[in-house]
Amino acid sequence: MQAKFTRILLSFFLMSLIVDQSYATHIVGGEINYRCLGNDQYELTMTVFRDCFNGIPDFDDPAHIGIFDINDNLVSTIAWNGVLDMDFTYKEELDPTLSDPCLVVPPNVCVEVTTYIDTITLPFLAGGYNIVYQRCCRNMTIANIINPDATGATYNIFITEKALLECNSSAVFKEWPPTYICVNQPLIFDHSAIDAEGDSIVYRTCVPFDGGEQTSCLPNNQQVPCFDPLQPCGPIPCPPFNPPFNPVIWNSPFHLGDMLGGVPLTIDPNTGLLTATPNIIGQFVVGICLDEFRDGELISSTRRDFQYNVGECGQTTSAFFAPEVHCEDFNVQFINGSSHADEFLWYFDYPDDLNATSTFTNPSYTYPDTGVYTVMLVAEPGNDCTDTSFQDIYLQYPTLTAVYDYEFVGCTDSLIIVVTDLSYDDFSTVVAWDWELRSSQGFLLGTSNEQHPTFTVTTTTIVTLELTVTAENGCEVFISESFPAQVFSSDILPDQIIGCLGDSVEMNPDPYLNATYEWSPPDGLSDPFSPNPKAFAETSMTYSVYVVNEFDCEIFDTTELVVIDDIPFVDAFANPDTIYIGQSSQLISTDNSNYTYEWFPAETLDDPNIFNPIANPIETTDYNVVVTDFNGCTNTATVRVVVLNPPCIEPHIFLPNAFTPNNDGENDVLRLLGNNIDEMYLTIYNRWGQKVFESNDPDKGWDGTFKGEALAPDVYGFYLQVRCFNGDDFFKKGNIALLK
Repeated sequence: MQAKFTRILLSFFLMSLIVDQSYATHIVGGEINYRCLGNDQYELTMTVFRDCFNGIPDFDDPAHIGIFDINDNLVSTIAWNGVLDMDFTYKEELDPTLSDPCLVVPPNVCVEVTTYIDTITLPFLAGGYNIVYQRCCRNMTIANIINPDATGATYNIFITEKALLECNSSAVFKEWPPTYICVNQPLIFDHSAIDAEGDSIVYRTCVPFDGGEQTSCLPNNQQVPCFDPLQPCGPIPCPPFNPPFNPVIWNSPFHLGDMLGGVPLTIDPNTGLLTATPNIIGQFVVGICLDEFRDGELISSTRRDFQYNVGECGQTTSAFFAPEVHCEDFNVQFINGSSHADEFLWYFDYPDDLNATSTFTNPSYTYPDTGVYTVMLVAEPGNDCTDTSFQDIYLQYPTLTAVYDYEFVGCTDSLIIVVTDLSYDDFSTVVAWDWELRSSQGFLLGTSNEQHPTFTVTTTTIVTLELTVTAENGCEVFISESFPAQVFSSDILPDQIIGCLGDSVEMNPDPYLNATYEWSPPDGLSDPFSPNPKAFAETSMTYSVYVVNEFDCEIFDTTELVVIDDIPFVDAFANPDTIYIGQSSQLISTDNSNYTYEWFPAETLDDPNIFNPIANPIETTDYNVVVTDFNGCTNTATVRVVVLNPPCIEPHIFLPNAFTPNNDGENDVLRLLGNNIDEMYLTIYNRWGQKVFESNDPDKGWDGTFKGEALAPDVYGFYLQVRCFNGDDFFKKGNIALLK
C-alpha cells in the first residue's frame, strides 16, 4: 500500500509539470466492462479513445477509477480509499474504414485507442457498485453539444446486487463504431453485444455524461493529489466526482432523438442495428447504452460514449489537362488532375494505337504527325474503383506569328500609346486579340480586345505590352515588349526655390531622361543647358526653362530663386574647457527653437543633435556644431576641449602618510588624491595584520574607525593598487600614521 501511495504522489508531481497542457481538448470516446473471476474478484477493462491531432495531453497514466455505492458515495474500503489506479500500457492508431471500398477517408482523421486492465476485489454490497472514470475535455470542434472544449466525459458501468450474487460478467459490444462516416450516405452498423451468460440485452440511445473540470480548482493551476484533501478537482479528478452525473447540453437543433441531423440515428432495441443518414459535415458525440436482464430483472448496465466524424468521402476520379489545339511542336505535356488515385494508365491515341501508353503520373508524348488524337486516362486500372476520362487534341504545324508596332501621341500630363497589330497566319486567319498593358511594378494599366488598341498612361514608368493572338484554327501565340513611357508634367518646377546666401542650389533635382533643357537667363548658373544646373545664390531672381523630349513634347516653366541673406547666428563654448582624462565637459551652443543641431565628431558625445551635449573626450578635441534654421540655411561654430592626461606616478597620485581624525574639520579623513585615476584598491591593516579598512572608490576615505569604533593613534600598514585612464598601473605599500 505504501508503494501505491508513493506512485500516486509521483503521478501528481509529473502532472503538475504539464498542468497547462492538461486542459486541452482530446476526448473522443470510451466505455468500461467487467468480468467476474470468482471469489469476489473482478477484472475491469476500460477502453478510451483520443484524437491524434488534437490530443494534448496523452492518455492518463494512471487512470483514476472511482468505486461508488447505490447512495452515490465513494466506497472507501475498496482499492485505495475507493479509487483504483489503472496503469497505461500501450496505444495504437485505428484504421478508419468505410463500408464502400471505393470511398476514401480524408487524411485529417486520426484516432488512437488504449485499454486499461486491472483486477479488483468487490465483496457483496447491497445495491451494487457504480464504476466511474472521468476526464475533461472533449474536442472543441464537436457540433452537437454546447461548449465542447469545456465539457468532459464520464464513462461508467453499473454492477447490480444480483450481478454480484451470481458472479455475472458484463455484456461486451462486438465492435467499435467507425470513426469516420460519409455525409449523405446511409450508415448501417451492427452495434450488438455478446453476453457470456446468454442474458437478454436491450439497446437504446442515451445522453452522454459530462465529467471533470476545464481548469484546476486550486490557485496557480496546481493539481490535487488523490485524497489530499479528499476532494474531486480539475480535468483529471481523483477521485471522480460523485454521481449523479450531469448530461451534456445539446446544441439546438440536436437532441437525443436526432444526434447527427438528416435521417436520425436510431438503434434497434433487440438487434443493436444502428442506422442513420447524416446530412451535416462535422464532429458529433453519440451515446449508446445496453441493459442486461436475467429472469426479467436488470442485472447490469453498460454505457458507451463515442464521436462520429462526418465528412465528404472521396471517390476515384480520372481527370487531366492537355491543350485542345497544339501548334508549337508535336510534343504534348499532360497534367494529371485525378483524385484518390495512385496508379494510372495513359492511352495517347485511343483506340487506334493501344501501344502508345504510359504509367507516369504526368507524362509527355511526342506524336508522329499532325491530326486529331483521342487521349484516354484510366485511374486505378485493374481496380474495382477504376475511373476513365477522355479528351481530343488537335496537332498542327505552327503558322501563326504575333507582332505589333506602337507610337506615342501627346505626352504632357498623359501619354497616349497607339498600337498597330501586324500579326499574321500563313494558313489561317487571326480572329482574336488579347492585350494587356502593365507597369514596371506589375500593375495592370489597361486591357483591350481590339485589333489596334489605344492606351493612356498618366505616370512615367517602364511599361510592358503583352499580346495573345488566336487564329481561326485555335492556335495561340504570346509576345510581350517593355519600353519607357515618359509623361511630361506641365508644371515641372516649384514656384519658389529657397537658397541661402553663398550656397550652390540645384535647380531641377529630378530631371527627365532623354530630354534637352535650355535655361534663361544664364546668369549665375553653372550650365544653362544642363537638366539640373547649379545656381550660385547671390541675389533673388526668376529663371525659366524650355524642355523638349525625344517625342518632341515641349514644356515651358518658370521658378523664382529666393536668396536668404539672414545667416543663422551661432556661438559655442565648453564648461569647463580643460578637463582631466575621464572627466566630462558641457558643450553649449546658441539655443534657438528654430534650429536643428549636428555636432561632430559625435563618437564622444551623449547626443550630437541637441544644443548642449555632454562631451567625454579621451584626448584634446575640436568640436564643430552646424546649426540649420527653418529656411535650410546653416552656420558653424567650433569649440576646443583640452584633455590633460598626467602620468600614472607620484605626485599625480598621492596618498598622505598621516591624518588626524579628531573632528576639527582639518585632515579628518584619509583620501587618495589624483585626477587620472580610473580604478583603485586601497586596504589598511593594523600592526597585528587585521584589515581595518578597504575601498575601491577614490571618493571614499578612511575616518580612522573600525566597526564603528574610533581607533587609537598608531602606525598602520597600507597596500595601494591604481589603474590610470591611460592604462598604466601604480602600486605602493607603506605606513600611515593615525594622529590625534
